[in-house]
Amino acid sequence: MNIIPGQIINKETHEWLNIRNNYVEADVKRDILHIAVIDRHGASKNMGKAFIRGFGLRAGAIASSIAHDHHNIVVVGTNPSGMLVAVKHLKTIGGGFVAVKNCEVIGDLPLEFAGLLSLEPVEKVIDKLEKLNQVVRKELGAKIDVPFMQLEFITLPTVPELGLTDKGLIDARNYRIIEPVIEVKD
Repeated sequence: MNIIPGQIINKETHEWLNIRNNYVEADVKRDILHIAVIDRHGASKNMGKAFIRGFGLRAGAIASSIAHDHHNIVVVGTNPSGMLVAVKHLKTIGGGFVAVKNCEVIGDLPLEFAGLLSLEPVEKVIDKLEKLNQVVRKELGAKIDVPFMQLEFITLPTVPELGLTDKGLIDARNYRIIEPVIEVKD
């Protein structure tokens, strides 16, 4: 998935990635990161996984419990360990937004009402979100102005060309689930 900054659409490309110990690695130098959507509503334990380009993260992970239209957990990162820390932190705070660097939380914005809304005044929430976006740009290297908003719309399975849900990577043009890894070479 290749995001287009400032838009909710994305483009599909095919890239070669390294495999180490039967694990497909992210390629931070080429801005190809891991992304996952995890079911947070029921007992399905579904998790859709793919790769994404365009966030520009050089380290760490960001995660959100706002993921249109299903509001599962969506997380993007340079490594699975940081992504796991981000997801666990969202569970601890009841949902919201979180940024992780070196497997440590460096910022968050709890959304205490179902992980979707804050009980604080809107002005405070806007200020806290802008500060969190700044942390992600400065500390993690994000290239986009509003990384959490971009993250929220990656999960729409109806917007071209791809969407990621807890069921998997969705080809929004042909309305089917596709595999994020299409070929493995020894």
